[in-house]
Amino acid sequence: MYSLHSKQVPDDSLLSEVNSLFEQQIKSWNTVASRYQYLNEVKSKELTFPHCSALITYNPSRSISATAKVDPQSIRQRACFLCAKNRPPEQVPLSWNNYHIQVNPFPIFKQHFTIVEQEHCPQLLSPERIHDMLVLARALPDYTIFYNGPSCGASAPDHFHFQAGNRHYMPIEQETDSYAELLGMSPEVSIKYHPNELREVLILESNSIASLTQTVSNICGLIGQVVPQLPEPMVNLLALYKNSHWRVYIFPRRAHRPAQFFEEGENKVLFSPGTVDCGGVIILPAEKDFEQMNHSLLQDMFKQVTFTPEQFSILKELIQTSVLC
Repeated sequence: MYSLHSKQVPDDSLLSEVNSLFEQQIKSWNTVASRYQYLNEVKSKELTFPHCSALITYNPSRSISATAKVDPQSIRQRACFLCAKNRPPEQVPLSWNNYHIQVNPFPIFKQHFTIVEQEHCPQLLSPERIHDMLVLARALPDYTIFYNGPSCGASAPDHFHFQAGNRHYMPIEQETDSYAELLGMSPEVSIKYHPNELREVLILESNSIASLTQTVSNICGLIGQVVPQLPEPMVNLLALYKNSHWRVYIFPRRAHRPAQFFEEGENKVLFSPGTVDCGGVIILPAEKDFEQMNHSLLQDMFKQVTFTPEQFSILKELIQTSVLC
């Protein structure tokens, strides 16, 4: 059995240890086991667009995350649920570097983990965090690693964490192979973008962890020049590793939630998009929202929270003048 005091797991055995942790938690934590079992019965439907698609899912267990109050006053008034002392006793972590890897009790993926900084510190990116994300992607090649910014998807913006979920579930992983267009090359990093009908996205690829870390950090800074936001520029990140190189998706954001989230009655839609939604898996905890979701509504809500074409054009110009060689 793993414990908070378990030995550090090296990178080369992390994948097998993480899979073993999942199996043990499913056997010992009945409540969470039932939630993972329920994923087999989650309602879903696909909306297709010319250059992308969206898998619409009805997942009521995600209502806590979708409706989380993340304003400073609400955060001060609640205990941090990612701190070790406040976690459920059944939730047993695996230690890796200065993180605890634990099974996510409110799953989206058939195997879903939260990678939590052991110390209580805010959800803020730095080059060191980006590097950690890329190391995780290499150590866990069967999973996609993702980051929700503190103002665009993180339900615990007061405690740093990544998440990991099974590869090949998010539609964007396949779409960008067909539709991505090259913006240019920086040293050892290719930068592409994906023209589509839902949201703007950049795709970075490299076999150099140092160059990719610096380039991702630089681009996040440029996003903050286009849409200034505190405590950091609004971004959602996906990272994966395959064929000896990394791929990072950067989704620039300009708002946390669409207007429909704040409506009352039948006009309310509990859509609080994070990285997985940007990746094409739309998580809806209310059945009525699932039933009414259509192309125009989804496009409207995404357009409210992601970069406009004009803002994205400015970002591309900044990248070409300050990042590309």
